[in-house]
Amino acid sequence: DGRKNTPAPPSHNRDEWADETGSIGKAYGYQIGQKSHYPQGDMDQMDKVLYDLRKTPFSRRIMTNTYVFADLSEMNLYPCAYSCTYNVTQT
Repeated sequence: DGRKNTPAPPSHNRDEWADETGSIGKAYGYQIGQKSHYPQGDMDQMDKVLYDLRKTPFSRRIMTNTYVFADLSEMNLYPCAYSCTYNVTQT
């Protein structure tokens, strides 16, 4: 939905990085939810993963990226994981 301020989960393990509203900034959900333009249409990273898994399940290019250098200044907690690659070996 394009929000820039992602609320932290109801856990307190991120309290030291949260701002006064409880947000840790442009975290994982924000990054995965950003829409990009593909030949198949505009979709966020997870929708693209699901599309690719249906259409080209054995592709080595099915992945998400959560480490966006341009957004680091708006993150109170840098991502620990930077990507996720989906590997299908059989259907």
